[in-house]
Amino acid sequence: MNKHLKNYIAYLKGQRGMSEATCNSYSKDIILFENFLNSTYSLTLEQLDKINSTHIKGFLNHLHLTGQ
Repeated sequence: MNKHLKNYIAYLKGQRGMSEATCNSYSKDIILFENFLNSTYSLTLEQLDKINSTHIKGFLNHLHLTGQ
């Protein structure tokens, strides 16, 4: 898990009071999205300025097609 994701999860737990299960689900989803971006578009979450709605729609379609 990268530094930004760790900080985000810590924020969710500490400031937003989200449960461990919710934070684990968020982490899993974000990691899945980053893996999809990397394998499909050669992008990482560090390149937020290059990620657009097409990438997000592609990820959602991928989840649907793979039954996730």
